[in-house]
Amino acid sequence: MKNKETKEKVCCFFASDYHFEMIALPYINTNMDNNKNVKIFSQNDLEKTVNTLVSKINLKDDRKEDILNLDWSKKDNLDSVETIDENSVVFIKGEEDYINRVNQKLKENNLDNIKVINCYEIDEVKDHVDNIMEKYDRILNTEGEKQI
Repeated sequence: MKNKETKEKVCCFFASDYHFEMIALPYINTNMDNNKNVKIFSQNDLEKTVNTLVSKINLKDDRKEDILNLDWSKKDNLDSVETIDENSVVFIKGEEDYINRVNQKLKENNLDNIKVINCYEIDEVKDHVDNIMEKYDRILNTEGEKQI
């Protein structure tokens, strides 16, 4: 049985912060084109790596600025879930425990109908990737969002 706590729940697996950003940035750009609010919850600070990557990609300067204005910092305080609305796409990047805590906080705040992309570091979950993927219908990778 697929996990249906949210309207759309997608998983992603990454090898490094740069790899995560290379997967996420085209998807973020497309969602910004569609006037979606993008929120990022990361267990570690991504500001330095995203600044480096955005400086090297081919986007208009105003879009680069929009992307850099997203909060890429580490999120220990989950109170910012209150700024999420139904027009949001939420990336949650970190260890399984962190991903579960953020998802629980979203659920507690009745945000169970938004698009959530849970992003797992492959080295941490390599022994049970199949078990994780069973909970999702879709996966986000470098080619975009695909049906599992």
